[in-house]
Amino acid sequence: MSPKVAVVIAAYNAEAFIKETLESVFAQTLADIEIIVVDDGSTDGTSDILRRYSDRRLTVIHQKNGGVSAARNAGLAAVRAPYVFFLDADDMLAPSALSRMASTLDQNPDRVACFGHHIKIAENGSDLTTRSYIRWKLLPADGTLRHLIAKNFICGAICIRTDAAREIGGFDSALALGEDWEFWCRLAVLGDFAAMPNDIILMYRQRFDSANYRLRKSPLRPNYHALDVIYSNPEIRRQFSFGELQRRRRLAEIDAFWAGARNEYMQGRTVGFLKYLAVGAYRYPDSILRPRLVYLFVQGLRQPHGEGRGKTRQRTLFMVTPSKEACAVENFTQKLVSALQSRYPDQGYEVLPVSSRLRDLPSIFRSVADADCIVFNLPLVSWKRMLLTPLMLLLFASISGVRVNVFLHEWSGLHWLRRIALAPIVLLSRTIIVVSPFISAQISGHWRIFGIGRKCRLVPHPPTIIRPNGRHLTERILRVREAAKNCDVVIGCFGSIYKGKAATALLDICRYLNGRGVRALIVFIGSFTRSLDHYEQEFWDKVHAAAIEDQVIVTGYIPSEVELYTLFEEIGLFLFLFPEGLTARRSSVIACLQSDRPVLVPAPQSATEFDHHEGFKALIKSGVLSFIPPGAGVQTIADQLLVVAKQKSRTTSAIDADAWWNAATAATRAALAEGIDLPLIAAAQEIGFKA
Repeated sequence: MSPKVAVVIAAYNAEAFIKETLESVFAQTLADIEIIVVDDGSTDGTSDILRRYSDRRLTVIHQKNGGVSAARNAGLAAVRAPYVFFLDADDMLAPSALSRMASTLDQNPDRVACFGHHIKIAENGSDLTTRSYIRWKLLPADGTLRHLIAKNFICGAICIRTDAAREIGGFDSALALGEDWEFWCRLAVLGDFAAMPNDIILMYRQRFDSANYRLRKSPLRPNYHALDVIYSNPEIRRQFSFGELQRRRRLAEIDAFWAGARNEYMQGRTVGFLKYLAVGAYRYPDSILRPRLVYLFVQGLRQPHGEGRGKTRQRTLFMVTPSKEACAVENFTQKLVSALQSRYPDQGYEVLPVSSRLRDLPSIFRSVADADCIVFNLPLVSWKRMLLTPLMLLLFASISGVRVNVFLHEWSGLHWLRRIALAPIVLLSRTIIVVSPFISAQISGHWRIFGIGRKCRLVPHPPTIIRPNGRHLTERILRVREAAKNCDVVIGCFGSIYKGKAATALLDICRYLNGRGVRALIVFIGSFTRSLDHYEQEFWDKVHAAAIEDQVIVTGYIPSEVELYTLFEEIGLFLFLFPEGLTARRSSVIACLQSDRPVLVPAPQSATEFDHHEGFKALIKSGVLSFIPPGAGVQTIADQLLVVAKQKSRTTSAIDADAWWNAATAATRAALAEGIDLPLIAAAQEIGFKA
């Protein structure tokens, strides 16, 4: 029985991959095939590997090194089957690829060839292609030549009628780069190809030592030899007008040029890549008008590069901007990522430090391009001074198909200008992770028309600070101790100081107590966040107006947890006057509950606020918190404060930190996993493709 399909493999020094390639062909569901391997003068162990096979379907042709085109032509001359597939010696076929392609050609006798999708893999076999990338790779069903002279979209996943390949004289051996593209174009002159838009045919191995990468020249002297041959072909010139050929040629040059830029980037040659960007912006400014090109170009950057090629890329990057005084959001993010790494060590959770320095931007963008998902953590205090960088990262990630998510800790309490600046991140994010239903309600209320509420996912807030052992006495603590000597009660308030926490309301309590003959010292343990509303000035103006300068201490940021809890020992009770009542986002309350001091806080306004947080619910149920009733005035709060202060101390609340963090990491992982764009290798395996 004569074979149905011939597979021609040109092999030169292919010992590293030829076995995998052949095994993928032998595993075809179509049995009546012939395999022709042309050993093009290999000097490594390729010939030895080929001699080990005794399959009657395999024919090996040995010849002196003449290049890939000469080797393919030698194989084509030996073909007996009506259909031929040219397979590179480092690529692999899907198990049913040949069967599906033969069936497609049988059903479309008027088509010269048929072609489908390919998956890019690294040298080590790891996948480099995602579903979204395939969705943007359109396979034209008609007008093959018109599309093909503007872009080589086939990449080897093609099966050809043998007579047609011979009719056009095979491959042009004078071309060292783009010889396949030129061959497909001459073939398309004979007739259209049949597209197989739902079929993954080939695993294309991306190697940086291949001719496709080695033969590309500088951006000032790009290698357009194949294009010159294509566009000088009289048969092609006869089918299109001069103007159409000019337009198609420019599109082809643009595509080939940016392929060279990707080559520089993926090999870690930053200077060369920047040269391409500069030349491309000058020579091909109209590239930006082609959204599909822009998308596929940026997607192409999402592949291993330089020394890291072939490694599995990072999956999820949490973006922060490290600062000398870490804000609560930065501290939370660092510890969350550390916990995710500990619990899920193989899933690529990392922190990406984002800097506003121009020299750092290339590496930051490269990291984002290599990621599957990025997480903006808002509101970071340090981002007030660098709003442009996050927005640039958002745009880059959105164009490149990187999933964008946001971990939102505050919304309505932010200045309206900050909300405007952060709105694009919230609107374009796939998932909005919050630690409190209160925040979810805020964000949903602002953009009900956009359905933002449907994107919100709740995560229980873990303890970002755990009470340590030991004590550390500092000048700061001695200052508080000295000031407390002349006071009847010491009131503490822990955390960053900003308008949303109503810090000035504590000043009203202090002034009221003074009127009742009770001298209070209020210790704000933390520092002011920089804001556009000048809240720090408003705070100190109120202190001066009430003449309580000697009764108010702002400690500033305390990085040491040992010093922090030593300072807590100087406090009589903690008082928080959150306007919205206690919510699950208040990590400062969780920290204070681990001291042995009473904590007085407004009661939650919603009965369901802690339904997602079993740990916090258990604390509330145990009675360790003293709740201020809703709508309580200064007098009521002061009266309750004095009653609570008489308790002096209580048993330290037991918090199972491991259990809280396990719940937080599990919920975060689940939220980030929703709607993941699975690698195409997984999709290929669904149809029996074995990597």
